[in-house]
This record gives sequence, structure tokens and C-alpha cells, in this order.
Amino acid sequence: MGLFDRLRGKKKTEKSTDSPRDYSGLRMEVFDADGAFLFLAVLLILGDGPPELRQLADGPDIPWEIGAEPFPAKLRGFDKNQNLAVHFEGIVSRVDEDALKIEQLRLVSKDNDRAFFRQATSAAGEVYFTGDPDAFAWICEIRNVSAGGVCVRLKEEDFQEGDELTLRARLTPTQDISELNCIVRRVTPKRGGVFEYGCQFIDLTPADQDQISRAIMEMQQYQVRRSMGR
Repeated sequence: MGLFDRLRGKKKTEKSTDSPRDYSGLRMEVFDADGAFLFLAVLLILGDGPPELRQLADGPDIPWEIGAEPFPAKLRGFDKNQNLAVHFEGIVSRVDEDALKIEQLRLVSKDNDRAFFRQATSAAGEVYFTGDPDAFAWICEIRNVSAGGVCVRLKEEDFQEGDELTLRARLTPTQDISELNCIVRRVTPKRGGVFEYGCQFIDLTPADQDQISRAIMEMQQYQVRRSMGR
């Protein structure tokens, strides 16, 4: 499961009578009331206790200021069994350094939206045709990244839809260089003679998925702290 698009302007199905408890253990993307992505966590509803959002194992810390005061939140996960995205709302507040509780949690809707939240960035990287790492590599700028794919910008129009590429990049200063396989799904000419390539990740390992999720969370947390003057 990956990271999803902001919860705005989405066509939704009729409200469901499913219980939130049915989705305990599902990874959730957590947004504020305006749809700004905050963090990724696991939804846990155990026994008679209140629903909680637990920090991912080996993930970056959720900034303590998030949830220090209760706030209305939107949650989104993807249920593979139903092949549907599920949307929740509730009031989130901090319990301890690893968990936040959710009051008034309710399932709002389910839909077929598979889109992932896209985190803007300007990291540098390089791409080459998959399977030929010793061949020529093109320097690129990473425009945005999600759990499902990446958008890269190059000065050359050397790729076309269906090309399989490998992206070599360090998504954040704290991470090692990654090599991620992807396939070109869209080619968009831009002003100044540059081209943007929308690429879908393929053949990701669980370690790759966790690394991408951690990178997005780190970028988001940096933005949150910057907006709060920290």
C-alpha cells in the first residue's frame, strides 16, 4: 500500500455500513481537514480500546506537534481484499510518541480510486534503460514521487511510453542511493524544450516500498516543521 492523492474532488461510492474494526491493521495515510498529507501509520482497533494510529516500524518519527492538540483528520487506506480505497474521518490526538488515538472514527466511503499521494520534490537523479546499468545514463530532476510512481524531468526526448527504466537517486539526504525500476506511462513536453516522464514503479520489493514511504514522510515532516518555524 502506498501513499495516495489528497482527498479532494473524488467521486465516491455510497456510504458503507462496514465497521472500522474490519480495517484494523490497514496502513492509512493521514491528512488534515484541508487535505494536506501529514503522515503514514497503521490503524489498530484492539479489544475495547479506542482506535489508534501507530507509527510504522522503522519509519521516521511522527512530529510530536502533530496531535498535541486534537484536530479533525481524514484517513485513507487501500483494502486489497475488496480492491477498494477506504475513507475515514475522526478526531486525532496524541497518546504517546508512537501512537495517536482517534475519536468519533467513522467510515465515510469506499471507491475505486487507486491514485497515490504525490510529494513534490526537486531531487536530482539519473535514469538508464533497465538491465543495462553500464550504458549511458541521463541526468534528471525528480519532480514528484509517490508510492506508485515518479515524475522525472529531462532536457531530452529520448524515451517513449512503455520504456522500462531504472531510476538511481537519493530521495532524501538521510537515505542511501536507491535503484528503482519503472515503466514510462506518459510523456509531456514542457516549456523550454524539456520533457516530463510520468513513470509507474514496477517490481518493487517490500524494502523498496518502505524506503519510498519513509522518504515521502521525511519530506512532509520537513515541510511541517518549516511551516511551524522549527
